[in-house]
Amino acid sequence: MSEKSEKSDRPPHPIPPPSAGELAYKEAVALGTTFIAERGYTETQFEGAEQLNANIWRIRFGKGPDGVLHLYYDGVQKTIIKAEEIQGIRGRPVTLPLVPGSKTP
Repeated sequence: MSEKSEKSDRPPHPIPPPSAGELAYKEAVALGTTFIAERGYTETQFEGAEQLNANIWRIRFGKGPDGVLHLYYDGVQKTIIKAEEIQGIRGRPVTLPLVPGSKTP
């Protein structure tokens, strides 16, 4: 038997789905909501939650007219790892003409 080491051209294995003990969507949202309530944030509105990789979740809250709060959670330890407030990124819708030279309503 000869032992050969061959390099594969295949990409690395994809990130496996979270295990049963890891943070689920509803739990991530609940942890985020609890975090903002305990810290006295007012005028926040839930905007979404997404799993960035196998064990990291980002929960987004709008803060008034021109800011957001991003909370990052470790899905295995179920702890917050980062809270990031971002100001001045909200905008207003801009109506553009569909045809150049035409006027907007």
